Amino acid sequence: MATEEKLAELPNVISKLQDKCKTLSSLPFRDFKDYINKEKTGIGKLKEHLMIRDLMYAGVYCIYNEKKEIIYVGSAGLSHTLRYRIGDLFFYDENSKRSPFHHTLTYKLKKEFGDIGKVRDYYFEKCRFKIIIADSDAEAHALEHLLILLFGPKYNNETPNQ
Repeated sequence: MATEEKLAELPNVISKLQDKCKTLSSLPFRDFKDYINKEKTGIGKLKEHLMIRDLMYAGVYCIYNEKKEIIYVGSAGLSHTLRYRIGDLFFYDENSKRSPFHHTLTYKLKKEFGDIGKVRDYYFEKCRFKIIIADSDAEAHALEHLLILLFGPKYNNETPNQ
C-alpha cells in the first residue's frame, strides 16, 4: 500500500486510540492482592507467586498511587502479556547474573525505598491499577506512549541505570 493510502487511514487509527484512552476513567481499579500471592513474593520464580488466571492479553496497564495519580504506564504484548508484566513488578532475584529486577518501576522504587519488601508493601497497600486491552502489540505500544504523553507519570520520565 502506498504512503498516501496509509496516511489516509490515520484519522481512523487516531480515533480508535482516542476511544480506548477515553475508557480509562470508567475502568475499574484492580488490587494487586487479587493477582499476586503476597506470601510467595520473596521467591525469585514468577510462576510461584502469580495468581493471575486472566489478563492473557496485549494492552496497557496504568499504576495509580493512593492519591489516584497515575505513577506509571506500561504496555504488554502478546508474548509478554498483561499477566506477565504485572507479575514482573514483584520479581526480584539479588543473585541474578543480568539484573535482579524484571521491571523498571520496581528498580526505581527500590532505589527510592531502599528495600524490596517496602516496594512490595507499597504495591499492595498504596497502589492499584487499571488495564486497557489492545488488539495488537503495536496498538498497546501506541496507547502506552499516548498515555505517557497525556499524563506524564512520575516513573516513566526517568531512565534507570541498571
